[in-house]
Amino acid sequence: MIEAAIEVVCCFCGKSFHQEQAVILAVYPTDDRKESQNLYCHPCCLKKVVSKCVPLHPDLYSEIEEEVDNNDAFPLSNFLSFLNRLSEAHISYHLIHSMEDAIEVHVDVPGERWEVDYFADGQVYVERFTNPSGEIKDEKELEELFRLFSD
Repeated sequence: MIEAAIEVVCCFCGKSFHQEQAVILAVYPTDDRKESQNLYCHPCCLKKVVSKCVPLHPDLYSEIEEEVDNNDAFPLSNFLSFLNRLSEAHISYHLIHSMEDAIEVHVDVPGERWEVDYFADGQVYVERFTNPSGEIKDEKELEELFRLFSD
């Protein structure tokens, strides 16, 4: 009998993957609680969210390097398509490479600025500087950019 691989969801990026590839984070709500909750994540997602001044378990470094070496998740065609749409719409932008695993696109339009981060693992974060809450939205928000500011 063939045993099916158990699928889990990364608590950071929300993508499902095989449990045997996961880092397991045991969460205890308080020191006096005996029960814990297991959360699963990709090694590279853990590296992204943990401060660089916090050392990770040595085994994680080899998993992260292997994952990065085998990672072809960055959809270059999506990134280039976005840049082409900006150019065709005559929307001003510039590129910044300030994070080791992402390219940031700064879009300047009247009365606001957008920051669009394309990460090596394929994630896209969109931050729009118009609202006081500083809420970060996902890639779907990009359609609003073209609706409001295209020629």
